[in-house]
Amino acid sequence: MKEHSNIFSALALVKEDEHWKAIIGFEGLYEVCKDGRIRNNKGKCLKQFKSYNGYYKVGLYKNKKRYNQTVHVAVLEAFNSKRPEGLVCCHTDGNSINNHISNLRWGTQKENIRDSVNQGTHVKGERCGGSKLKELEVVLIKKLLNHKIPQRKIGKMFKISQRSVLFIKQGINWGWV
Repeated sequence: MKEHSNIFSALALVKEDEHWKAIIGFEGLYEVCKDGRIRNNKGKCLKQFKSYNGYYKVGLYKNKKRYNQTVHVAVLEAFNSKRPEGLVCCHTDGNSINNHISNLRWGTQKENIRDSVNQGTHVKGERCGGSKLKELEVVLIKKLLNHKIPQRKIGKMFKISQRSVLFIKQGINWGWV
């Protein structure tokens, strides 16, 4: 029985720390908690979904229209400030699903990319969903370029544009390979 009282005490502490604020632009309709949970004006927590880029979103309705709101931005705007112009919401620890206010800050896109590179979460090369090439193919393209094979011909061989081959040659794309 004592174990249960400890659990209830811990839950009470969590409840005490729980603080809800209105979501900017959806005041009176939805609220967000410091840890990223979102509830409607009836107190029901909404189901979140993971978007294609790995961030949690939630569908919010206003005037019969649906808006897909990113959770991390809702948290930071509610508990910090409205998004300053030109800044993005950054996850301090690089974990895009950790939407606690203590893990979020406003920063430039350049800072956000630098953070992701430092944390090893930056997507580049074949890890990028839109990539048509693998690293080994890029190595082969560079070897063909060194042997003076025309860029247009290389492009046709790998089903990419001549411009893509040029960018590989110049190190604009795949420069680390």
